Amino acid sequence: MITYSNLTGLSISYLKNIFNEAFSDYTIPMQLDEKQIRAHLESNDFDPKLSIGCFDSDKMVGFVFVGHRDNRLYDAGTAVIKEYRRNGIAREMLEKIIAKMDKFDEFILECISTNSRALKLYESLGFKRKRHFVCFKLSNGGQLSKEVTLGSRSDITKSYNPSWQNEKVEANAIIFKHNENILCVRPEGSVYFSDPDLVLINHALKQIGKLSFTNIVSNSELAGLLYKIDAAVLAEQEEMSYENN
Repeated sequence: MITYSNLTGLSISYLKNIFNEAFSDYTIPMQLDEKQIRAHLESNDFDPKLSIGCFDSDKMVGFVFVGHRDNRLYDAGTAVIKEYRRNGIAREMLEKIIAKMDKFDEFILECISTNSRALKLYESLGFKRKRHFVCFKLSNGGQLSKEVTLGSRSDITKSYNPSWQNEKVEANAIIFKHNENILCVRPEGSVYFSDPDLVLINHALKQIGKLSFTNIVSNSELAGLLYKIDAAVLAEQEEMSYENN
């Protein structure tokens, strides 16, 4: 029997296993270990009480991981395992979340630009496209600069509107500063909450070895700079928003 419930009480190991099974044949296949899934959920402010799972008896077959900040919700991952797809499960889960939006102003998600089926589903539920994102990767090269200094959290100003994944400055952030420009990067090389110049990018690339830029607005100066230096494009996504008017 198919039932739906929140995700309280479920272990990281359990969530990792269903995540990997559901995303194994995704447009961009994803396989995360426990450390990575924990980091993903924590960085997106995962709230198990607001999240939802679809269960066939005691087996989870679909989920929506929901993040929560202030009066906003964020879809940190929606998927259904292969043999249960095209049965309306994703729609049902999202409808249940939307039905409880009375305390929130906005529900944000991203969708791979070529995933026309998912885009159609989200739009039918009332989500509207906001911005077009590009994900980039740089590896090898770079050059250290004596002009770059280590910054602090007090150096950061919200001079632009970052995506959900890029707006939270975490405790383990490495912050590089050059003139008025800032580059925040996680130890593994994921860049976020940044407005860097080429000097910063090259310095961080040389020191860390590889950099990834997730959900960069396609017509931003940063995207233009990354295109100019031939950063590899990993994916393009649509930012979508359901607003509780």
